[in-house]
Amino acid sequence: MTVEEYLENLVQSQSNIPEKYLKRIKQLKEKVRDIILKLDKISKKPTPYDAGSIKKRTMIKESFDIDLLFYYPSDTDESLEDIFYYVEEVINNHFKYVRTKNVSIRIDFPNDDDLEKHDFHVDVVPAKRKTDSDTKAWLYKSKDRVKLMTSLEEHVMAVQNFGRHGILKLLKLWKVRKRIDCPSIVIELIAFEALKNEDREKIKRAEALKKIFDYIATIFPNRKKIEDPANPSHNLLDEDIISKRVKEALIKWSEEALKQNLDTQAGWQNIFQKVKSYQNSYSYEAVKQRKGKIDPEAPNTRRFGKLFL
Repeated sequence: MTVEEYLENLVQSQSNIPEKYLKRIKQLKEKVRDIILKLDKISKKPTPYDAGSIKKRTMIKESFDIDLLFYYPSDTDESLEDIFYYVEEVINNHFKYVRTKNVSIRIDFPNDDDLEKHDFHVDVVPAKRKTDSDTKAWLYKSKDRVKLMTSLEEHVMAVQNFGRHGILKLLKLWKVRKRIDCPSIVIELIAFEALKNEDREKIKRAEALKKIFDYIATIFPNRKKIEDPANPSHNLLDEDIISKRVKEALIKWSEEALKQNLDTQAGWQNIFQKVKSYQNSYSYEAVKQRKGKIDPEAPNTRRFGKLFL
């Protein structure tokens, strides 16, 4: 088997998501939508929008998730901050494993018999429209308690325009197997930059991945900014989006990839080998252990006189 055949088989195996998984995903998505749409503490009803890997067509079998964006009208009476925490409150009231991310509320579904996997999650992203005719919207950055203007729809369009979804799926699989907790949009924009001078329609997958790993290992360490395609003033390399630890992991595993014999199937098998020893701070056991504990540094652990942990 050639290297390209091996990578093609890897893409196909990760693209074939069982129908029962898709059915279960739809059920969970509709359940979350119904809960948010019935929330009566907010004066206006939101418009749901599917974002993330489903919309981008980059979902892989090994780690699939759902990003649900809820657009609240620009004239909603409540502030974006209050919208965010009202949504967080209702989610905590309905689901067991919940953790607040920077601009989203994540619902974990461990040990779901219908999914036969242990890392499926739904990210709920409350947003407030800039104007009701614009794709741009304000998101709430809970770590800094500030607003961020961006457009997840433009992020989706950027990936769709890139076209080479197989390459992005392989990068996502690499990131998942190496346990690199890096936002997908950052990895995607790195790929765009690394291949900007290449004929994306003709370049082979192995060569494309090699150039991306080389970019991460040699150029990325000196990068101070990656612009949000929907808002150039927003730096996607800010510490609250991608930590120093995650940057170091990206560089380390890219350097390790380049040490492999990239002309052989064995070399690529090593690149996509799962990390065996890893203390995942976001594991479900860790989530359960954090239940009932207060992090005094976390700005979003107290709202409305109640703990949400």
